[in-house]
Amino acid sequence: MIGFIIASVVAVANIVIIHSLLRQSDAIAATINIAGKMRMLSQRIGLMHVAEPAFIVGQGQNHAAIFEQLEASFEAAIQALESGGEAFGLAIPAITAESLQYLEKIEVTRDSYRQTLQAMKLSLPYHNTIADSYAHGRATTLAIVAFSEVLLNDIEALINNLIVQSDNMQAHVKHQVYGLFIVNALMLLLAWAIIVRQVPNPIKRVVQLGNELVAGNYNARLAMNSNDEFGTLSRVLN
Repeated sequence: MIGFIIASVVAVANIVIIHSLLRQSDAIAATINIAGKMRMLSQRIGLMHVAEPAFIVGQGQNHAAIFEQLEASFEAAIQALESGGEAFGLAIPAITAESLQYLEKIEVTRDSYRQTLQAMKLSLPYHNTIADSYAHGRATTLAIVAFSEVLLNDIEALINNLIVQSDNMQAHVKHQVYGLFIVNALMLLLAWAIIVRQVPNPIKRVVQLGNELVAGNYNARLAMNSNDEFGTLSRVLN
C-alpha cells in the first residue's frame, strides 16, 4: 500500500512541477513577444511621424486618433512589462529588476522623443517662408529618425536581455528536469523495495512454511507481525 502511495505522490509531483516549468517558459516567451511588438510599434510610429503630411488614412479616421491608439498600445506594453498585466492579448508577470533597467531607459528615450517632437511642432507656425518651413521639416525628420534609432536600439537591448534570461531559465529547467528524473528513480526504487518487502517476500516465506509442513516439520513457524493479510495468516498458522 505504501509503495502505491509513493508512486502516486511522485506522479502528482511530476505533474505539478512540469506544469510550473511550462508556465515559466510560456511567460518568458510572451514577454519577449510583447517586447518584439513594441519594437515594430516604435518603427511604425516613427514612420508615420515622418510621412505625416502625405499619410493617407481610412474613411472616418484621422492622424490624431491613429497616433493615440498606437501610443496607448505602446504604453500598455510598458505597463505590462513593468508591473505585470496584459498587452497585445498576452498576459505576463512583471519583468525582473535587471530587465527593468532597460525598460526605464526606453521610457526616458520615449519621453525625450515626444517632448522634442512636440516642441518642434509648436514652433512650426513661426516659420513664414518656404525655406524656413523646409528647414524645419528637414530638422523634424532628422530628429524623428535619430530618436527612432535610439528607441529601437533600447528596445533591442531589452529583447537581448530577455533572451539571455530565457537561455538561463532553459538551462535551469534542464537541471531541474534532471534532478526530477533522479528523484523519480529513487522514489520508484523505494516503492519497488517496499512492494517487494510486502508481497513477494511474505509469499516466499509462506511457501517455505508449506514445504516444512509437508516434510513433517510441524515445529516450523511463520513469524510475521504485520497488520495485513500476511500477519493474519501468520497468527492463524502458528
